[in-house]
Amino acid sequence: ITNVLVNLIQGVISLVTVIFMLFNQDFMLASLTLTVIPLIIYTSKRLGNKVKPLSMSIRQQMGFITAMINESIAGMTIIKLFQLEKHASKMFDHEQKKLVKNSVKETGMRASNSLMIGLLFLFQFVLVVALGSVKVFQGTMTPGALISFILYADMIAGPISLISGIYLDTKSTSASIDRLQTILKTDDIVQSQPAHFHTVEKGEIEFENVHFAYKPGQIVLNDISFHIAPGMTVAFVGKSGAGKSTVLKLLPRFYVPQGGDIKIDGVRIQDYHTVDLRKHIAIVPQESFLFGMSIKDNILCGKPDASDEQVIEAAKKANAHDFIMALPQGYETIAGERGANLSGGQRQRIAIARAFIKSPKILLLDEATSALDNETQAEVQQALNRLMKDRTVIVIAHRLSTVMHADIIFVMDQGKIIEQGTHSELMATSLLYRNLYQEYSAKAV
Repeated sequence: ITNVLVNLIQGVISLVTVIFMLFNQDFMLASLTLTVIPLIIYTSKRLGNKVKPLSMSIRQQMGFITAMINESIAGMTIIKLFQLEKHASKMFDHEQKKLVKNSVKETGMRASNSLMIGLLFLFQFVLVVALGSVKVFQGTMTPGALISFILYADMIAGPISLISGIYLDTKSTSASIDRLQTILKTDDIVQSQPAHFHTVEKGEIEFENVHFAYKPGQIVLNDISFHIAPGMTVAFVGKSGAGKSTVLKLLPRFYVPQGGDIKIDGVRIQDYHTVDLRKHIAIVPQESFLFGMSIKDNILCGKPDASDEQVIEAAKKANAHDFIMALPQGYETIAGERGANLSGGQRQRIAIARAFIKSPKILLLDEATSALDNETQAEVQQALNRLMKDRTVIVIAHRLSTVMHADIIFVMDQGKIIEQGTHSELMATSLLYRNLYQEYSAKAV
């Protein structure tokens, strides 16, 4: 903005100075020179009425693309786990083409305006030279004064700067989109894919002496080992920073452990193709991420080729159908950027519907109800209970009331599993678990 104001002030000062110099040299020729200004104003105003709505559309598209970039970066976990890279790239390509088409059209209009202005100034130049030559022959004006007058009248560089600015804006937007597509096409830190095809069939999970650190020397998981049979529900509890959420991030291969093995159905996860591995895993995080598109399209992220009937059935199972139908456009209602048009409980139920329609073998729940009030939590928990049925489920929770019925509860501290058992067993034998439960109970009151 500062640069624009500086350029504007400089332009006004230059224009006033040039007009003063023109009238100072020859009043008649200066008057002739200025007669072209009303024609330029008329031409620019007429074309400006056409350019304005097009420019508005371009700005809106640029804003939409920026929002998509921000959404995609913030929701990268959802994009990769639900295998939406191609879908996201297709959306960006479509919007990019629209932006480029309109930008080229706007540039063409501005170029036409510049051409028209240039022709008017050329006509003015011919008249000034013709009349000035007559004055020179008559002896009322010297050749040097005429040349000086022509040079002052020729100080027009605006149109070239304008076209150059539009070109740079377009290139800048294209560069941002290219960068995002590079991020989307990058398969995390997983560089190789196995030669043999495996598919997840049961959902059995095993960690064997797993070590992991986000940074060298900062160990997050230290020699973690556990086994989860197909269809079991297990929970990880512990203080903040104990390593609970990291367990969930390793399973879909968002990160690669520095030591040990992680197996699903007896096969090391690095021996699965990443796409097939993630096809069978769904996640419902604490803050469910929704894209700025319709509720229906958000649910379809779990299964893009699903029918309308399947979408509705998933929403019903997630206790979302009734509130969706109460919205003005129903399933076509736009969720808003990151789901801003919906409440926290509504976003969670859409995320649960997305997981339902994906029908995964393994379900990851990362603090899925911790951000909700008690009334909303009960409705969301009811939907989660349906979703958890007949699946292998890993639950991370601060609200211990949500994990009391887990088949096994793993208690973590400083990157290690220090105790395990059922709720009643741990209440009797684990001081840390008992303290965590008492802390939660005190906060609940």
